[in-house]
Amino acid sequence: MSFYPPKYHAPGTSPGTIRSEHDHTVPVSLHVVDYNDKHFSEDRPNSVQECLDGSDPSTVTWIHIQGPPTPKLLGEVGERYNVHPLALEDVQNTGQRPKLDEYGSLIFMILAIPVPREDETEVFQLSILVRDSVLITIYEGDRDPFEPVRTRLRTHQGRVRSRGVDYLMYRLIDLAVDLAYPVLDRFAERIEDLEITLLEAPSEATLQQLHRTKRELLILRRFLAPQRDMLQIFLNEETDLLSEETRVFLRDCVDHMVHLMDLIETHREHTASILDSHLTNTNTRLNEVMRVLTVISTIFLPLNFLVGIYGMNFEHRTSPWAMPELHSYYGYPVVLGVIITVVVSMLAIFRRRRWI
Repeated sequence: MSFYPPKYHAPGTSPGTIRSEHDHTVPVSLHVVDYNDKHFSEDRPNSVQECLDGSDPSTVTWIHIQGPPTPKLLGEVGERYNVHPLALEDVQNTGQRPKLDEYGSLIFMILAIPVPREDETEVFQLSILVRDSVLITIYEGDRDPFEPVRTRLRTHQGRVRSRGVDYLMYRLIDLAVDLAYPVLDRFAERIEDLEITLLEAPSEATLQQLHRTKRELLILRRFLAPQRDMLQIFLNEETDLLSEETRVFLRDCVDHMVHLMDLIETHREHTASILDSHLTNTNTRLNEVMRVLTVISTIFLPLNFLVGIYGMNFEHRTSPWAMPELHSYYGYPVVLGVIITVVVSMLAIFRRRRWI
């Protein structure tokens, strides 16, 4: 997961410019759904020209573009549905901060959808454009996350077929928000496993995984915190697009975003506390080792003094100031006895003072 997405225009580029290059690694496809309470049609056109124009106000037209759109496709969307060039620029330059913009009767919204991978979490951009009874979604990921909504439309489940375009927009926003819950559940499991591993068998690899987890949580917060604020602003916006009934449901999305942010902050604090505990345990183990080494060094200090004194082999017959014990019959066992007595005495003193 990249904290700084390298997608931007060169400095000095005119606002609203669409770059000519295109990421061909992910295929682009169109999916069109047109419906009302009694009518439902579904199509997969090859171009925007083949899409429904949405001129019938009694039906809702949902156009979904899966994958990074080509500059040609973006140009066709802008021309056909009168989309502002600044909105098209933000659609192409993914990695944008979640936001809400109004261009006359057009509402443009950017959301972030986290997707779990094998070894990391990726955040993909979802762009939503709403005008009259037409809703356009553009999702840069490699998998379409909105099939559950289409299934409900096909089978006429719930109230989505009997509501307007604002309710469809709510359902898409709600799904985008709820997709973050499995990601955070996975983070919770990973953090618990890392905590147990660090306590039982700490290693450099485990510590690196914990640091990477902390970094990914920071990136999630970077995208989801403004998304919470954006949805709150949209909920309080005075717009004819949202009916009072849809506002009630949208308020539930805001509550979910608040809950998600609480989970992210909890996981971040948990990760930070694990790192602090690991550093504390490391320092404690180091202090224990240093204490043992200090005790050993302290015990051997007087012993080194004794053997240093008796290591000076000056012959007593040569000088009366030389070592008198050099030819003592019991000199060796006496010195050993003194050494053992010193060691035992020092260990007893250290034990009484609770130094060991």
